[in-house]
Amino acid sequence: MRNNINSTGAVIVAFNPDVQFLLNLCLSLINQVDYVILVDNGSAHFDLQSDKIKNLHVIRLKKNVGIASAQNYGIQKLIELNIQYVIFFDQDSIVPSCLINILLNNFIDYSKYGKVAAVGPVFYDYRFLFYYPHVVLNRFGVRRKITLKPGDQIANVGFIMSSGMLTSTKVLLDVGFMKDELFIDYVDTEWCFRAISKGYEIYAIPSASMEHAVGDDNIHFLYWRLPVHSALRRYYRMRNMFYLFKLPYVPVVLKLREFIVNNIHQLIIVIQSDNRRSYLYYWCKALIDGVKILIGHKL
Repeated sequence: MRNNINSTGAVIVAFNPDVQFLLNLCLSLINQVDYVILVDNGSAHFDLQSDKIKNLHVIRLKKNVGIASAQNYGIQKLIELNIQYVIFFDQDSIVPSCLINILLNNFIDYSKYGKVAAVGPVFYDYRFLFYYPHVVLNRFGVRRKITLKPGDQIANVGFIMSSGMLTSTKVLLDVGFMKDELFIDYVDTEWCFRAISKGYEIYAIPSASMEHAVGDDNIHFLYWRLPVHSALRRYYRMRNMFYLFKLPYVPVVLKLREFIVNNIHQLIIVIQSDNRRSYLYYWCKALIDGVKILIGHKL
């Protein structure tokens, strides 16, 4: 076990990954952290030759248990290894060489003055050439989007994406791990709201920039750019907003906003997609399962 107060571990969740891309990610992280935990979420077998990579630990799950549960396996392993700081990545993350040091230093510095739950980078979409906005919430839960770029000031935000999110095992033990029942979508958002309800703050660090692609594609509607995921992924997005309805620490205004916007988003996808039958089916299924969640029916 390590006793270094600044020891850091990365958790990667993979499902049927591009093996070479994943290998490159692991190798880039090994130079920046003490341990890399790769959680294989029930993929068809692939050979990463992980035994040749120092301090890479692979957890192979028999089936896809969802990103929340997979992250929890990684967190638990790092706690067993006595690691102090945890950073999460998707299997297709592109991590600059200085990213983790920047995030870690900011986390430590800001923690001197208050309770910091997590810090995260700004994201640049290399396909469509734009920076993803962050969301700032007022005390009533009303959203305001801000677009942060390298050179901007650090911002206190409502939530951050899990890829590139750095926190500590101490915070995770206090706030709690990820909610298994969410499977995927809103996992990071829910955790951030839970942390804020316990008096923590979330920061976006513009000097830490990552390339990232949200969604399989984008569509333009009036003035908005909307990410498009698979029909099944949209199911989890629509279904999980009903989980948020049951959580007292998620602002009511935000719950209503998510319900309205998600349904409008889904309608636009159904209208514009060539696969509209599948999107319509999963939309209906999500609404039915969501109502079951609200009335306490176990799925």
